[in-house]
Amino acid sequence: MSVKVLNPNAEVLNKSATLHMNINAAKGLHDVLKTNLGLKGTIKMLVGGAGDIKLTKDGNTLLKEMQIQNPTAIMIGRTPVAQDDIVYRENVGEIKIGVASFLDRNKNGP
Repeated sequence: MSVKVLNPNAEVLNKSATLHMNINAAKGLHDVLKTNLGLKGTIKMLVGGAGDIKLTKDGNTLLKEMQIQNPTAIMIGRTPVAQDDIVYRENVGEIKIGVASFLDRNKNGP
């Protein structure tokens, strides 16, 4: 048996914990963006590293400016931003649909 250690400080999770972490990341992204949609959507205040403040209700701007750490949430967040670059329309509603279908498939847990 041959095992090669790539990074001894890396965090290793089993399949169940990884799925749980990805579901929580998708829920978190969904919760942030769902308050942007519709007439009663709220404005978000983004504070940059240099202290600059940006107010936005645009979901694509929010996705571009947020520092997302989870790889699954990054991929979910990049999809409407890439589509916006191509067709230039608001696509954040598609995140709600995508995350909802992801959560429905995994509602019983791992």
